[in-house]
Amino acid sequence: MYTTACGSAKVKLKRFDEAITDYDKAIEIRPNYISAIFNRGIANGKNGNSENAINDYTKAIEINTIHTGAYYNRGIEKEKTGDHKGAIVDFTVAISLDPTKEEAYYNRGLSKGKDGDNRSAIEDLNRAIEINPKNQDAYFNRGLNQILLNKKDDGCDDLTKASEMGHSQANSLLQKYCN
Repeated sequence: MYTTACGSAKVKLKRFDEAITDYDKAIEIRPNYISAIFNRGIANGKNGNSENAINDYTKAIEINTIHTGAYYNRGIEKEKTGDHKGAIVDFTVAISLDPTKEEAYYNRGLSKGKDGDNRSAIEDLNRAIEINPKNQDAYFNRGLNQILLNKKDDGCDDLTKASEMGHSQANSLLQKYCN
C-alpha cells in the first residue's frame, strides 16, 4: 500500500509526524491493516509518544496474538514509561514466541533489574550473552546486577569484559567498584 511505503520512508528520514499521518490514512482505508498499525507504533515510539505506541501495539496484538515484534516493542515502550512489570510480561511473551530473541532476554533483564529482581535479571542477561556473546551491554548490565548482589568479583569480571569490548561506561564503573 502506497501510504505505508511513504510512512516507512518518512520514519527513515525521522519525519515521524508525517509518517504517522500516512499510517493513519492507510488505517482509515483498512482499519485492521496490521503493518500500518505496527509501523505507526514504531513511529509513535520514535516520536516520543509511548502511550500511542502502546495503543498501536495492543491493537496489533488484538489482530495477531502471536506478533512477536508487537509484544517486544510494547515492552520497550512500557519500560520507557516506567512500567517495569508490564514490560517484563511483554518481553516474556515475546520470548515464548521466539526463544532466540536475544533483545527480549536483554531488555527483560534490564526491566527485572530496575524492578529490583537482580538474580532473575542476571539469568536473562546470561541467556542474552549465550545467544550473542558480543553483546557488551549485556556484560555491563550483568556486572552491575552482580555488584548489587555483592558478587563483586563476578561483577568486576563482567565490567572488565564490557570495557575490553569497548563499552563507554565500563571503565568509570570499574574504577568505582573494582579498585
